[in-house]
Amino acid sequence: MFVEHMQRYVPLSLYTMYLMGISITMLGLIQLYHLLFDPHQAEKQLLWMGIIVRVLMFAAITIEFVHHFSHYSLQYISYWDADTIINQYMNILFYSYIVVAGIHYILSLPYQRWFGFFYTFDLFLVLNPILLILPGVELEEFFRDPVGYLFILLVLSLVAALYLFFELYWRRGWKVYGLFFLLTGAATWVVHTIPLDMLVPVFTFLLLLGMYEGTKHFIWPWVIRHTYGFKRGLRLVLCNVPLLLIMSANPFYNVWLWAAAKASYPVELAYREEVTIATLNEVEQIARQATGNWEDNIIVMQGYIEDFHNIYRLRLGEYHLDFNGVSGKLLNLSRSLGRDEAEDSLLHSHSTLLNQEKIKAKTIDWLASVGYTFHPEYHHMDIEEERDHFSVHIYRKWSDGELQRTEHDWSAFLRWSKTGQIDHFSSGIVFMLDDYEQIKLSEEQVEQVIRHWYEGLGQPTPAYQLSHASFWYDGEGPSLWIDTGHGDRLTLSGLTGDVLAYNRADEEQTPPEQAAGQRQTAASDIAAAAEQWAAQWVRDWYDQPYTRVETEEPGLFSWQARDQNSTGLTRHVDVTLDEKGALVSFNYSVYADREETYQQNRFPVSRQEALQRVKEKYPLLSLYAQRIKLACVINRSGEVDLKWLVVLMPFATQEHHLYFVDVQTGEITPLADYKQSRDDG
Repeated sequence: MFVEHMQRYVPLSLYTMYLMGISITMLGLIQLYHLLFDPHQAEKQLLWMGIIVRVLMFAAITIEFVHHFSHYSLQYISYWDADTIINQYMNILFYSYIVVAGIHYILSLPYQRWFGFFYTFDLFLVLNPILLILPGVELEEFFRDPVGYLFILLVLSLVAALYLFFELYWRRGWKVYGLFFLLTGAATWVVHTIPLDMLVPVFTFLLLLGMYEGTKHFIWPWVIRHTYGFKRGLRLVLCNVPLLLIMSANPFYNVWLWAAAKASYPVELAYREEVTIATLNEVEQIARQATGNWEDNIIVMQGYIEDFHNIYRLRLGEYHLDFNGVSGKLLNLSRSLGRDEAEDSLLHSHSTLLNQEKIKAKTIDWLASVGYTFHPEYHHMDIEEERDHFSVHIYRKWSDGELQRTEHDWSAFLRWSKTGQIDHFSSGIVFMLDDYEQIKLSEEQVEQVIRHWYEGLGQPTPAYQLSHASFWYDGEGPSLWIDTGHGDRLTLSGLTGDVLAYNRADEEQTPPEQAAGQRQTAASDIAAAAEQWAAQWVRDWYDQPYTRVETEEPGLFSWQARDQNSTGLTRHVDVTLDEKGALVSFNYSVYADREETYQQNRFPVSRQEALQRVKEKYPLLSLYAQRIKLACVINRSGEVDLKWLVVLMPFATQEHHLYFVDVQTGEITPLADYKQSRDDG
């Protein structure tokens, strides 16, 4: 379970975890042997073991570097960037290297030899995050940020702290200890408070080493003097330490694997079977199409702890691009303009052949190339010519053909340089519904749903605008936000067209004090009306045993249903009425029930078996990391099945390969077309 926890939140590679387990187990075995049989050779053999485990952990760091630098470049690592290889390198240092080195230091507490070498080697490794950023530092940009000056000051403090540490190692004076702890303590607090992550490992490690040296030279001799008469008994007690290390870190079988087999697991995800997810290869092709760059390597700046790629963040040459991880649609694009390029664009502004008509045609063509359709019946385009660029705003028209019905109308924005290059894009509107593969509704079906809804309310259908499309793989899946001319908002399921949420415009509501007084006279009628609303609009209301949930808010009525087949799915309905029984808000949600847990021995296919079945598709040693969790999958008929979600990260890529494994049959369902499995040759 410990390894699984680390893989989920701090994804050290399988190689690192394995080498870390071997290192700790060897340290535990050698310490146990000397405590029980041969204490006289302990110092010599523990020192050699210190070298061996450092070689193993250095190999683990090298493997991590090969993985990350296969899709990253030193030139892109900046001192302020918190979502780069720097963070992952610090994970390796904190959760593997420093842990192993720390255990060796603790077991070697009574000994003196070779510690200068160990300290020097370890400090060099924890200094590496600072060295990694140097190739990407541009001095002009560096000193433009005040944090840059603080960084220089802290580096100077680090040099002084290193000098003081080796002074106290050789001289052991109280004054040196005082200065050292004052300097490193203050610096450690600063680097934890201000985002200078690459300095956190070295100052934290220095502080720990200073405490270790103080313990070694002042506290440990006192302990030895006062426990000399209990030396044999103390040695037997200390045997528990290496035994604990062996049982917890042994990579072949340990207490964590035993506990995992006995543990209960909640359903952590509700997934819609109809939803497809975009792969990294698909969004890379769109990125190249959008930028016209077919030569440079694509840099993927992706979070490691997420199972699904919620958003793909890419760098391609001078462009940054964001893609939705479900729909694969381009969300944002921005181009980093150097000073020379900006001046070049300004020079072209006097001689450019581009005009507004050509920019309009260029915009429509570019949108089509990335999968968006501009339709004059549904969209309006405004173009402004600036001194060195063209600004383009695209608005979604309201259903009656009007524009700017509200002062905060959603719009897509593009900026073209006078040299004809795209500098910026943000997709702030819904283009044509046919552009979105996950949306199963047409413009006509949306109109029918809205008309039917307002007929149920006894109101005329207002003018409306499709303001936003949201894409999720869980719960209700993709959805459409609809804003009306008088301020209402509806949310529709993009798969079924069901109304998932409704919020009436605020100005129609009665003040709470007045409404509360009026409700007291007809509370039972209001409750009956609320249940009628819920039954009318929730499609599967009568298929599930809903339970009334008590609420304290006046006018709010809630119902909740757990799936009858105990599949970890919960449906929730909220209805709010005003004092007259009219609908104010409605919300229908579907989510994983994390309160209900399942022991894996109730399933024919266990977690470990599900993981092994999927891993058999991949060549040996081809995986960087892995995770597994329990999920419920909602199929097209509304039925729910429990499945294991297996997440695999191939070595030297940033892809996440996701598979569902049926807990009853073991059937494997990939969520996309993955090309690195053994089956693909």
